[in-house]
Amino acid sequence: MFGKLKQFVGMVGVNVVLEIEETQLSMSDDVVTGLIRVSAKQEQTITQVKATMKQAIMEGTGQDRRRRDYYIGEVTITSTPFVIKPGEEKEFPFTLDFTRRKTMGQQLSEKGGVMGALGTVGKFMDNERDEFWVNGMADVKGAALDPNDSKQVWFR
Repeated sequence: MFGKLKQFVGMVGVNVVLEIEETQLSMSDDVVTGLIRVSAKQEQTITQVKATMKQAIMEGTGQDRRRRDYYIGEVTITSTPFVIKPGEEKEFPFTLDFTRRKTMGQQLSEKGGVMGALGTVGKFMDNERDEFWVNGMADVKGAALDPNDSKQVWFR
């Protein structure tokens, strides 16, 4: 009984480690590559391994601060179920395509010239900031909360 409860709430003994090749991306990049490493302390069935990328856009200050989250890319690395044994480690390299979302201020600031200056001022006035996160996840059969790992990436 206790084992089934632990399995359901995600205490499954599976560890997921995400490694990203490059955490500093160029503004023109639309791909991120990495590796998801899955290991286990007890035998488990993994039904899927995937990577996702999320963008959070924050605007405003104080009580007027708003945050909008968007999933901007996803790749299923494997959807073929497999059993992982105790002490075993499996590696899953991936390439994740994504499309950054841009606010009106960001779009204008990238144009350059007078329009770019207006966009830059608009971004400053709105106090806009972006955060980008890549998440690696292993879907464990019977677990409500799947083990995962996240890494932040930046654009220069």
